Amino acid sequence: LQTLLAESILSLPDSYRPAASVQARLTQILALNIRKHNALNGDIVRIFGAMEGSGLSPILMKGQSLTSYYPQPFFRKCGDVDLFVGEDGFESALRVMEDMGARRKENDLSEKHVTFALGETEVEVHRFAEQVVAPQNDSAYQSLVREYRSLPGKVEVGGAAISAFPSQFLPVYLFNHIWHHFKEGGIGLRQFCDLALVLHGLSCSLDRERLEADLSAVDLLREWRLVGALLVNRMGLPASEYPCYEEMDDKKAERLADLVLGDGNFAAHWNFNVDFGSSIVKKIHSWSIHTRRYYRLARVSFPIAFRTYVAWFRNRFHKTVGEV
Repeated sequence: LQTLLAESILSLPDSYRPAASVQARLTQILALNIRKHNALNGDIVRIFGAMEGSGLSPILMKGQSLTSYYPQPFFRKCGDVDLFVGEDGFESALRVMEDMGARRKENDLSEKHVTFALGETEVEVHRFAEQVVAPQNDSAYQSLVREYRSLPGKVEVGGAAISAFPSQFLPVYLFNHIWHHFKEGGIGLRQFCDLALVLHGLSCSLDRERLEADLSAVDLLREWRLVGALLVNRMGLPASEYPCYEEMDDKKAERLADLVLGDGNFAAHWNFNVDFGSSIVKKIHSWSIHTRRYYRLARVSFPIAFRTYVAWFRNRFHKTVGEV
């Protein structure tokens, strides 16, 4: 969130601003991010032009499709480019990227997407928008993706109209992405900012009953209510703008915030990647970390922590057995 913090710090009254050298560094961070935005936007326009010219219908997910929800769009921290093309257009989309001179990332074995480097831009071409794992309902989620994909919205990127998920599906898509990474290890605050600002921007246009039905179908409604405490109690989103908001004891909200901050993005603050020289020891180490995480989550919501931990354990057990 350094760009958002930099903007806020530079907006302070003179007497509260840091030293001139610090201000210069913060200004540089913002300038570099603006330059990155322009580069990403240009590459997105090129990619969509090439893919649509080949008869494909890509959808831009997350990232640059969300910048318009920010008060200062160019100050949202840049990331990679995520394109959803579906199973039907996946192989053709890969060929388009290769024809553009993009380099495929080595050892990219994900079933969900393939990663390319197009110059300095990292592009993920998705066969699946997301693959949902238990205890959530993957078949219901894929059904929603197919339905909403047939009625894409449009966002302006680099002066061009680019296809994106319709606004009604955005909260479900963003929240599912947040919870998927959270239950696997950790998710950064930027994704929570995205969800908060999308809900703020769509507060008067969302069909709340349909949103609740979609979350229930994927079995995410309880988790949605849990995370609402973080967005409302700690990030300042008005409760009236968070559909299905449910009040939470402030101590539990603080524990949830501490858990998110303690994890870091992709569990950056946990020592997952220690080389023990043994795959068995590494798996035991990972299990112990996840067990402690779910114990901490249980102090916020025991039912959610228990069912998610049991599902995680089963998933990992079956994966381990399959590797043997």
